[in-house]
Amino acid sequence: MKKSAFAAVVLAMAILLSACSEKETKKSKKTKKTTKETETTTDPEEDPTADPIDVPPETEVPTETEEPETTASESTDNPTGQTPTTAYPAVNPADLPDPTFDFDEDPLSFYADDSYCLPTFLYTFAVPENGAWSITILFYLDDNTFSGDYESSRQASDGESWDVSYCTFEGTIDGFTRVNDYTFKANVTSFNVPEFEPYDEDGFRGTRHVTFAEPYGFEEPDELYLYLPNTPMSELPGEAKGRIGHLLREQDSEYVQNCVLYSGGGVNHMGLLVSENSIPETVAPTKDNMEHWLGTYDDGEGTVYTVYYDDGTGAFCLDGKFDGKVEFKGAKIRCYKYDEQSLIIYAVNDDGYVLFEMSMADGLVVISSLYSSVTHLPAGSFYYPSKTS
Repeated sequence: MKKSAFAAVVLAMAILLSACSEKETKKSKKTKKTTKETETTTDPEEDPTADPIDVPPETEVPTETEEPETTASESTDNPTGQTPTTAYPAVNPADLPDPTFDFDEDPLSFYADDSYCLPTFLYTFAVPENGAWSITILFYLDDNTFSGDYESSRQASDGESWDVSYCTFEGTIDGFTRVNDYTFKANVTSFNVPEFEPYDEDGFRGTRHVTFAEPYGFEEPDELYLYLPNTPMSELPGEAKGRIGHLLREQDSEYVQNCVLYSGGGVNHMGLLVSENSIPETVAPTKDNMEHWLGTYDDGEGTVYTVYYDDGTGAFCLDGKFDGKVEFKGAKIRCYKYDEQSLIIYAVNDDGYVLFEMSMADGLVVISSLYSSVTHLPAGSFYYPSKTS
């Protein structure tokens, strides 16, 4: 994984935990679908007088030449011609059953396996490269509700204060249902955007003149598509890629390597990046790209493991004990296709399985559990060992 991408994921997950704690106490279901209109503000990409620096070309909706030949509904609604009937319940990754995917082929098939389920919440966000506007949505899949906020800002004419368009919103969905190997779909069943009177507040860059605005790109949302990391890049709608293309892990790869949420219905279309642990494309390890990984590692707190080459099987493996109590033997290893400094490890014992990511940067080694069905080693566990031999 790229170092910036890894840092972004760690930061986003920290934000997620904080947001979940705060928003869980505030969210409430709304049964009446409402919309508000305002003449006091305009959205950044609708204002013909906006300074071009506020809305970079990279964040504009791509032209028709950038769109795939099929629409979102044609390519994702039911491409196999079969009626999807299985509703996949929202569960914590730690509760996932043992997968049946072929790790030796490519861990991306983990997402296509029937045992894969969505996590309890999906933290999604979209921001342009210059940060002129942003939208964040947190989906609570335990009760199929969501809440979020939208903000757009530009410097006021006095050069000292800021004009801010803002709103919060909330709603409900009917639950994500699996459509195919790489797509889940949900319908928005209610949506509420509470309007408010304009107000001023002090900000770190000066006074903020805050006025109400609809959430750009998410007005009256209808159909939601969740694309998994094994989605062919050609199937990702051009409008979704145009919104969050600069945030994708690898833009030139054959498959999408992040979870992407796309609002394909309603007034506008919006693509949002999902802050969810994901697995990129991988390749089989070789002696050349594994040489610097071989050895024993110890974090001094009960996590000790060894990366080695097994002459008997002709494979690179890991033997390890995590937290001094969860032990694995002969865990399989694959290398990231676009990052020589990261590995993915598939470890299995009598208690279940764990998918680890192991990264190395400037001598610092980080190992984290991406997905886990082992009770004593939950997903999201981090370790910082040092190489001892």
